Amino acid sequence: MSASATSTMAVLAKEAMNNMPDTLNTKEELEEYFKTAMKEIITKKKKEENAAKPKVAKPIVEKVEKVVKPPSKRKIFYDEMRVKIQEEFPGLNSKQTEQKLADLWKIHVEELFAWRPM
Repeated sequence: MSASATSTMAVLAKEAMNNMPDTLNTKEELEEYFKTAMKEIITKKKKEENAAKPKVAKPIVEKVEKVVKPPSKRKIFYDEMRVKIQEEFPGLNSKQTEQKLADLWKIHVEELFAWRPM
């Protein structure tokens, strides 16, 4: 029996079992042979399926530049003040620096909106 291009998995598995050498004696040898045979069968079937599929050209897509959102006032404030805080307090770790920035931002925002009635 020979495998044709349209053979099913069952036919290919039976063919592999028919071609199994008689020198396999242990369960491990049989399992290894069967595992290898099944990998080859699956690879063969995938190649057949891929060969049967028509090749479709991918459409050419123009790259669109993403619109970059401008930084927020808070981000600008943090970036400017982080440098000043690190110069003024060189021993602070990142968590302490962030806490100082948050405190300064809170004061800054309160000053900005002090004129607003609540």
